[in-house]
Amino acid sequence: MVECAVIIPSRDRPESIRQSVDSAHAALANAKCAGIVIIVDDGDDFPVRQTLANRSTSALRIAVNPGPKGPSAARNHGAGQAQSELLFFLDDDDLMEEDYIKRILAQRRSGSCKTAWGFSKIRDSRAYHGLPTNATMLGPEVPLRQRLVGIGTGFWVERVVFQKLGGLDENLRINEDTDFCLALASDGLMPWYDPEPGVKLDAARPIGTGGTDRPSITKSALAAERAAAWQYILKK
Repeated sequence: MVECAVIIPSRDRPESIRQSVDSAHAALANAKCAGIVIIVDDGDDFPVRQTLANRSTSALRIAVNPGPKGPSAARNHGAGQAQSELLFFLDDDDLMEEDYIKRILAQRRSGSCKTAWGFSKIRDSRAYHGLPTNATMLGPEVPLRQRLVGIGTGFWVERVVFQKLGGLDENLRINEDTDFCLALASDGLMPWYDPEPGVKLDAARPIGTGGTDRPSITKSALAAERAAAWQYILKK
């Protein structure tokens, strides 16, 4: 059985997706585990299969999102293609730390990590300030707001749990990760926290403004769209 699948949804980012894929493959190789990288093409202008034509390997699968469009649906489709025990999620403009998967697998195999999902610290960020400095499970004493994390923060989850909870809400274009964390909390599932970074945010994104890569959905979202997403979540 494949131990790990790295799910990368991609929409029109031909420059950064190559580096993201390479970093995921490097992390799987370093972990010495049976793993696969699953790219879900959610784009319109730059077909991923064409962009990654020179990276064809048995450890890479490219799927086209049959619809609806959006990061939630793309990630759900990728998870549906996986047959692995664990799902790791990576954005197509981020890089995975080479030792991240190895660290998580070691923590699970040692028995110290007995949770069904987790996340890591963000490199060069004060996010999650005040959390433990050692890898550990975050219990109910940790405020809920510190357990509502982004999919881009080295997020991983057991595939059976992801499926049980119905995956990500495809009606949400932003804050879908917050919504899913609320579902995990409602199910009584506490996260594993790794204080060492698991990803480098935006590290694959080309420097400058002249590239062809599509801008970030989250960073370009208007305040009204963010408020509408929160209202939708609160009404569920």
